[in-house]
Amino acid sequence: MLLLPRRRHRENDLGGPSTRRWAVCDRRRGFSVGGAWQAEVIVRRPDAFDARTAFRFIAADTSAGGSSLIPPDPDKGQFNFGLELFGGATLYMGVGVAAGVWRTRRGAPLLGPGLAGLDARTNPFPPDQASIGTGQQLYTQNCQVCHVVSDLGDGPSSVGSNPPLADLAVHVPLPADPDLFNIISDGVLGSAMTSFNEALTEDEI
Repeated sequence: MLLLPRRRHRENDLGGPSTRRWAVCDRRRGFSVGGAWQAEVIVRRPDAFDARTAFRFIAADTSAGGSSLIPPDPDKGQFNFGLELFGGATLYMGVGVAAGVWRTRRGAPLLGPGLAGLDARTNPFPPDQASIGTGQQLYTQNCQVCHVVSDLGDGPSSVGSNPPLADLAVHVPLPADPDLFNIISDGVLGSAMTSFNEALTEDEI
């Protein structure tokens, strides 16, 4: 008569069933792979059919690097990712502002991703026909002389500007709405972009 104990993992293919001697509860070694296991005992007899029995159990990963004892939480994962995103945006902005890149034409686009990640506020005015029409009128009256209709920043009043005026087709989509508001309201230090906080109301900006 031959007694064959076996164990195999039910969720992953870990090779053939183990037929080595093993203890059901080995506190020294435990299981290096957690999950659903099946234990079998087969009794082979020369004068009769094999007899077998089996039972299933859930084992925790007890290895040094195992993580089955602490199952992952999707909600916590999303929360931690949000913290990482906010922290990265804050660091990105802090370094950029400290280096003064916002005052240069090349540096301004670099702060766009940081602004987008740091500030999630939105424009209080929906982009409907009324607000777009009002914006077009204000642009014609106050901005077109420098930025022209094509937004390239090469209008008649932009001649001699150093640094050259920004191409709005490139720069406007990058910053968040609150930062565009600050640029128009306060202007940009060291450039020809002047402040409009006295010429326009907050709603017009």
